[in-house]
Amino acid sequence: MKLTKTKLLQIIKEELDILIENNPALAQALAGKAGVPQAPEESESDWVDIGESGPTKDEVFQAAELLEIDPVNSRNTLVLYNVATLLRNYPNAPPMDLVKVIRQSWEEDELIGGDEHLQEEK
Repeated sequence: MKLTKTKLLQIIKEELDILIENNPALAQALAGKAGVPQAPEESESDWVDIGESGPTKDEVFQAAELLEIDPVNSRNTLVLYNVATLLRNYPNAPPMDLVKVIRQSWEEDELIGGDEHLQEEK
């Protein structure tokens, strides 16, 4: 199993959720010591597991048609790939999951910095 950054973050979040559930006082103390800001609680449902089986080229084209976007930059390319992966692994995914995957892809692209500068040099 290939461990992506998103999957690793999901595993960490799940483990922290278990810790918080079992010992909220300890979790709060650790969060304070680690300098974790107290932000509004993000529900686990904000992140969608898109599955592990990558899409085919045709499935990416179908995602592009569904979303009516072109892979003109790294952000759109990542959105198309992740949506196609979700639909390959979960063909009956609800529309809200598609929206969450798009947002998730935008955040992921922002974290990795995209590749616009590399593309400009080509």
